[in-house]
Amino acid sequence: MNAFFENDKMPLTEREVEYARHLLSLNRRDLEATVLGLAAGVLDTTIPGEVRDNIRGILRHIGTAEWWYWDRLGLAFPRDQRSDDVFTLLSKVREFTLVRLPELIGGERTTVRSGETWSFRKLVRRAIWHERVHTLQIGRYLQSGMFV
Repeated sequence: MNAFFENDKMPLTEREVEYARHLLSLNRRDLEATVLGLAAGVLDTTIPGEVRDNIRGILRHIGTAEWWYWDRLGLAFPRDQRSDDVFTLLSKVREFTLVRLPELIGGERTTVRSGETWSFRKLVRRAIWHERVHTLQIGRYLQSGMFV
């Protein structure tokens, strides 16, 4: 989780940022296809053993984590501007990410926060994979039959 690879030191290119934007859009499309239209009762059903309690908690975690990646580099919008509504949070953070990504092109900034090294490339890598992993996790929960 705290990995910092040699590749993470390299500046992002314009092509890589466009590819990242594409992957983030695909990820969000899959996440929305998985959860939009779910009843509040499904979103809020406690899942035994789930650290974030329920699907709504996992969704909040996805949005908060993406915001947190920007915060590691000192580039996040103020914490108090995060929405309590999970779908608004997801939308606002993703819009922020898509707008700000081009600003990272060519940048070589790295920083250490709480003992973990961060760079622009690591922010992008983590944002892409984190949402994907949790989308698949939610899909597995929904297919498990626990919400019937």
